[in-house]
Amino acid sequence: MAVDTATERSDGGSTCPPPLDERLLVALYSGIAEAIVVTELKSRCIVYWNEGAQALFGYAAAEVLQKNTERLFSEKASYERIHQLAMPELQEKGSWRGEWQYRRRNGTVFAAEATSTLLAPRKALTLSTSCEK
Repeated sequence: MAVDTATERSDGGSTCPPPLDERLLVALYSGIAEAIVVTELKSRCIVYWNEGAQALFGYAAAEVLQKNTERLFSEKASYERIHQLAMPELQEKGSWRGEWQYRRRNGTVFAAEATSTLLAPRKALTLSTSCEK
């Protein structure tokens, strides 16, 4: 039997159901081909890594979860610069988009289009797609 989880409004109508369960969101993110990486803003540590991220960067989730994102950038200066460019816009507008140079586990450098979205005051979701043909 299906259960209606919508709540009723005072005028007798129904409202939207509650937000999606976190487990469902993880399942959705896992099936997306693009790289999805969720990070803590202050520490820049990775808290979520999907299969698309593994395919793009070459790291298994176990290798990067709870680790800083610096290993994903082509060089330390690039890691520092993206933070300087993206953070003000991310905090002011809630999102940032740009093309950036990244580094795979095997050391190859590649360009990717990245879109970061503020998830909560302390987390950001970044969706990346390689610019390589």
